[in-house]
Amino acid sequence: MKNVLHLLIGFTFAAFSSTSAHAATPFASGKPSPTADQSYRVRALQLSCYYTSALRLSMSQATAVKQATTQELQQLTQLEEAAEAANPAKAPSFTTEQVLQQYDAAMLRILTPDQYNTFHLLQARQSGQVLQLNGHLAHR
Repeated sequence: MKNVLHLLIGFTFAAFSSTSAHAATPFASGKPSPTADQSYRVRALQLSCYYTSALRLSMSQATAVKQATTQELQQLTQLEEAAEAANPAKAPSFTTEQVLQQYDAAMLRILTPDQYNTFHLLQARQSGQVLQLNGHLAHR
C-alpha cells in the first residue's frame, strides 16, 4: 500500500511539475500563465507530495500537511497581493511572521518529533539557509 501511495504521489508531482513548468513561460502553449489562486494550490500540492514522501507521512498526516500548507501559501499570496495593491485598507489582518509561526505550530502538532526535525532540515535546505540545529529540535 505504501509503495502504491508513493507511486501515485510521484506521478501527481511529475504531472503538476510539468504543468507549472509550461505555465512558468507565459503563452508558451498559447494559454496565459496560471492565476495566483491556481499557482499557490499547485505549489501546495507539490510541497505536500514532497513532504509526504520525504517524511514518510501516514494518510492522515499527509492530509493535515496538505491543508496546513495550502493555508500557509494562500495567506502568503494574500499578503503579496496586498503589498502590490494601491489600497492599504484592504491589507490582511495577519503578518508574514504570524503566518510562518502558525504553519510551524501546525506542523509541530501533525508530525512526530523526528519528522518535525527532518521537516526543518528540509526547509533549511530548500531555502539555502545555514542549518542551526539547536533552536528547532522538537520535544513532546
